[in-house]
Amino acid sequence: MAKILVIEDDLTIRTALLKMLGAENHETLAAAEGKRGLDLAQECSPDLILCDIMMPGCDGYEVLTQLQRNPATAGIPFIFLTAKADRQDIRQGMALGADDYLTKPFTRQELMEAIAIRLSKHASIKEPYIQEMKQAIDRLNQIAYRDPATQLANRILFHHRLQEHLKHASGLVALLLLKLNATMPDGTPLDGATTESLAAALAERLTEAVPQDEAIARLNSNTFGVFQSIAHRRDAATLAQSLLHDLNEPCLLDNDTLQPKISIGIALGPDNGATASEVIDHARMALQTAHRQSSGYQFYSLEVDAWSSQRTWVLQHLEKALERDELQLLYQPQVNLISGRIIGAEALLRWHHPDVGLLHPAQFLAVAEETDWIVKIGEWVFNTGCRHAAQWQELGRPGMKLSVNLSARQFRKVNLPQAIAHATALTGFSPQLLVLDITEATLLENRGTEGKTLQQLKQLGVQMALDDFGTGYSSLHHLKQLPLDCLKIDRTFVANLLEDEDALSITKAIVAIAQSLQTRAIAEGVETDAQLNLLRQIGCYAAQGNRLSPPLSAIDLQQLLKTNPRL
Repeated sequence: MAKILVIEDDLTIRTALLKMLGAENHETLAAAEGKRGLDLAQECSPDLILCDIMMPGCDGYEVLTQLQRNPATAGIPFIFLTAKADRQDIRQGMALGADDYLTKPFTRQELMEAIAIRLSKHASIKEPYIQEMKQAIDRLNQIAYRDPATQLANRILFHHRLQEHLKHASGLVALLLLKLNATMPDGTPLDGATTESLAAALAERLTEAVPQDEAIARLNSNTFGVFQSIAHRRDAATLAQSLLHDLNEPCLLDNDTLQPKISIGIALGPDNGATASEVIDHARMALQTAHRQSSGYQFYSLEVDAWSSQRTWVLQHLEKALERDELQLLYQPQVNLISGRIIGAEALLRWHHPDVGLLHPAQFLAVAEETDWIVKIGEWVFNTGCRHAAQWQELGRPGMKLSVNLSARQFRKVNLPQAIAHATALTGFSPQLLVLDITEATLLENRGTEGKTLQQLKQLGVQMALDDFGTGYSSLHHLKQLPLDCLKIDRTFVANLLEDEDALSITKAIVAIAQSLQTRAIAEGVETDAQLNLLRQIGCYAAQGNRLSPPLSAIDLQQLLKTNPRL
């Protein structure tokens, strides 16, 4: 029943009203004067107020006026009680906002009918408002806790649910963070609409693979989260493998076939953290290195933690490295195995940090490759290398080539030909003497789009070398489609030439492939005379390595070219 406030200074009338209301099972409140009635109305939020007009101090008109000024009480149904039946008084009360008027004395039936009418009318007005408010709250919850494109939980709701799951779990809880990488068929980045469509498609696959709604979330535009109770660590690996199988299937969107590429970072609670924040942070660290794993997923470990710390340090210091000229290029000569003449040099990057000392590429390039820092570093390498190589031409070595390693991220940049054209024009170095070393992995990652970029580079006159050949998966048919000038034999085969028949056979095959493609084979990592002689015997065109010359500074290489052009 309703909660009704009675404001009446006459004790007899007030008592009678309370008895009548109580007999109808209404909850009642009572005040003997207007000020106390106002306080009760604000404190208790009654469903209806019965109020006498003529009271000492704060009369009924003042009570109603004060209630109307307060948004919290303005909508409470209000019935005046008065011994006066003057029309002017009634009009004044209605003008102030009263809902009804009862003239004393009134019967019990008149009172109950007035109350019932006012409560019913108020309910009919209030119900749609309540429903609208509930719908508004639902919409706000949807916005606050759900991803609009996929309807999956967002990071806020996911964090809360993971925290609750960890709190009540009796065993291991596996958290998997899944990062999506994809491009359009022509290699261009996905636009916002396509990204959302692809995310929605992957969300459907996730929902089918992991049916518990509370265990799945979209954490940002390209990252999803999944958690699940498991019995053993291997169960997390099994789940990751299953998700990779399902999610990496091609998606057809608007007549375009997109190939998702998913990487997964895994952390286990409570082994890798007791709270949701700790487990998520550790899974994120694992995710940073997952794309480099052949399996496609990476568990968190102390080694991953160390890598994450190193990654953070590198990113913090790379900008200063460029500003302070801490980067350096060394050059390893490449030697023709027939004439012994130096025909070129490969540019090798080093970082001389004032506090840490010498850093080799393995310590920072992988981190730079994950960001656009590799593009800025690459531009510096092109400009610096071409400037040094232009000086070789001034020494009377007009045909000596410069080899520069090209990263996957640089290769994907649509302005790569323009950047190279700018560097060669700026330094006066001939683009026909520039050789770009591209790995098989880079070509495979950009298959379908590499041809256009390579053709643009070839139009500039730039030469192409397939780096680390033999360690990837290129087919002969694919190689024939590429405008290659050189195949570089990976150092792992050269190191085992004398002891491993397979290494020797592969090396011979690479030399034969290079000859059949009318290109040249260059061996890397030559350390001994025996390796050098064997490479010469099987027809390898050129080689580089410490047996011939260690990497040299630009000044030392110039001096070598002046005094000893043959090695």
